[in-house]
Amino acid sequence: MNTSIIRIEKDKLDHLLNEWGDGDVIKRLMNQIMELDLGIELKEFYEITEHSIRQINEKKLKECLPELNKCKNSEKQKIICVELDINNVDSMKNIFNKIVKDNSLKNIDTLINNAGVAIGGIIGTTKEEEFDKTITTNLKGTYFLSQEFANYLIKENIQGNILNISSVSGIRPAITPYMLSKHSLIGLTEGLAKKLIKYGIVVNGIAPGPTVTDMIGVKGNDLYYQNSPAQRYVDPVEVANLAVYLISKMGKMIVGDTVYISGGCGNLTRDDIMY
Repeated sequence: MNTSIIRIEKDKLDHLLNEWGDGDVIKRLMNQIMELDLGIELKEFYEITEHSIRQINEKKLKECLPELNKCKNSEKQKIICVELDINNVDSMKNIFNKIVKDNSLKNIDTLINNAGVAIGGIIGTTKEEEFDKTITTNLKGTYFLSQEFANYLIKENIQGNILNISSVSGIRPAITPYMLSKHSLIGLTEGLAKKLIKYGIVVNGIAPGPTVTDMIGVKGNDLYYQNSPAQRYVDPVEVANLAVYLISKMGKMIVGDTVYISGGCGNLTRDDIMY
């Protein structure tokens, strides 16, 4: 999974809030990119902070740049995408440092760790290369990118946010590399939060349940899912709304939490999957 950077001025959001109202702004933004079918990454398109670093597939982001640019209010606003391989720590560090030295990209204040893969079988069938790929992408990459970003915020005296996209798999009994990585990510979220809050850096996580994305092979508008206590899948827009809240001023006193948005899957029942 690649990493990209999106930078959008905060007055863009203020304008939309004034024009559309608080309850409608995210829905309208989502509708502009929903038809692109890019999975949860683009459906989690946030315009709540001045700058944000997003983990996303670069090719898919470039495909939707024309649509994203239509959202801009002025030429001063800037949307860029940069390929950053979080599986290569040295390369990731070098590229990240080049980005923050760009004078046109000052005060980047939000990191959303959303890179993730779910490969490899359950215990008994897992291959070593599948295990390594999953752990490296889902955990090692997130760890080192968060470290670089946190050091940057502290050095520049910027109060910002780190938001980790985890999964309810992080509270299920772990029998796959993916589940294990999400268990660890919840712990990392708590550790980062405890260490960084004294600098005004707020760290939280979101743990979606089964969500309409390519990862689980579900597309379209039919959200019905009989194994969920809520009887449906999570809509990616619902994840986006929660993310907006957590990285906004409204979420500043939520620190070190991983918020479950699963319709009850994982936290209320574990019978929705086979062991």
